[in-house]
Amino acid sequence: MKFAVFLIFLAGGCLGCILEDLRRDVDLLNSTCSQLEQDVVETDKKLVAVEEKLSDRIGSVSEHLEEAYETLKEKIGSNEDNHLKLEDRVGCLENRLNDTSDKLNDKVDTTKKELEKKHEVLADKVAAAEEDLAELESKVDKNQEEADEKLDKVQEDLEDKIEELEEKVSQLGETQAELVKRIEALEEKKDDKEGGTWDLGMNINPSDGHIFGYTVGWSTGRNVGSDEEALSKDYLSGGVWDEPANYIALVRHQQGVVDAVKVFRFKHHGASLYTRFSKKNMNPGRQIVTEGGPIQESVAVNATNMGDDPVFSVGGDLAFNWAFGDNGVRIVLTGGHLSGANDNDDNTHGLGNNFYCNPIIGTRYGNTRNHDASMIQDCNWKEGCRDRDVKVQGTDHGDKYRDGPVYGNYAIYVSQDATSFPHPGYSLDIQIKV
Repeated sequence: MKFAVFLIFLAGGCLGCILEDLRRDVDLLNSTCSQLEQDVVETDKKLVAVEEKLSDRIGSVSEHLEEAYETLKEKIGSNEDNHLKLEDRVGCLENRLNDTSDKLNDKVDTTKKELEKKHEVLADKVAAAEEDLAELESKVDKNQEEADEKLDKVQEDLEDKIEELEEKVSQLGETQAELVKRIEALEEKKDDKEGGTWDLGMNINPSDGHIFGYTVGWSTGRNVGSDEEALSKDYLSGGVWDEPANYIALVRHQQGVVDAVKVFRFKHHGASLYTRFSKKNMNPGRQIVTEGGPIQESVAVNATNMGDDPVFSVGGDLAFNWAFGDNGVRIVLTGGHLSGANDNDDNTHGLGNNFYCNPIIGTRYGNTRNHDASMIQDCNWKEGCRDRDVKVQGTDHGDKYRDGPVYGNYAIYVSQDATSFPHPGYSLDIQIKV
């Protein structure tokens, strides 16, 4: 019984606990519901606010869309107007094109007809020209035949005349030979009548290994070479150099045979070559020693290198001891270039040259620019002409110059009484009687 009461009491106590828990859960549920109701109210407020904003925006967008729609309608209306105007303009252009096309077609037809007419006229002219050309060709052929016949006849006549001329030339040759014999005979008679003796004073060979420059032999008169080789190598006869001389002959020869000759008369008779080339006459030098030019000038028909020969390519008289600057030339002709006394231009050319010496006293400054025989040339040192440009004859020269051709030997003869010299072709000797 007690146990049952205890169980009831215990059950009653547990039920009270359960009820208390249920009461708490109900209170919590009520609190949660109350909170939910508040959240719903807040949410409704927010939804109302959102609806109001959306309504405002939808209204604004709707207004913009309506305005854009109206603008688009206006543009579409304007484009329709423009389209109608464009259609009108296209129609006008089509009409104008059609008119222009018709006019062009008319012009093409007219031009075609005119060209056809011109073509017919041109064809007629071409046909006429072809007929004229055929006629002309016929005439040309005929004229050619006639010309060939005349040419053949002229050629035959020319051959006959050439034969006649050859016969006359042959006769003239024979006549000339007879005249030469007569002239030689007359000259022999003249020489016999006039007489005279030429003596060899000097011979210059531009390629024998000895240099007859300005400072060698001319003023001393010492013997150079031998009588046996007097006309093949450099030679100076001291005896002849010291003889009185009234006439001088410059003779270019080939192995002793006269190639060309010039004879001059001295201004002052009786002076020797030694006197004329002496140191006394070297200061100041530059003497013109002959007058009247050559009294005889004879050149072989087959003589070569006459265009720039130092004796035979220029005229005038003889000048001795031509000093200019540090240059000197023993024999020059006044018809060539004569440098001034202070013109150190290396540009006067003749026989017995040195372009680096003291020409007043006859001493050289080295073996550089001396040479036997030069050529006539315009090679001015002051205008840029240099040693390599100076033209000299042969191998007898200073080491500044290059070898050149040899035009011949140059012999110097003097006489007291002979006024003429044997002509080209004559074989020379150290003494010649005329």
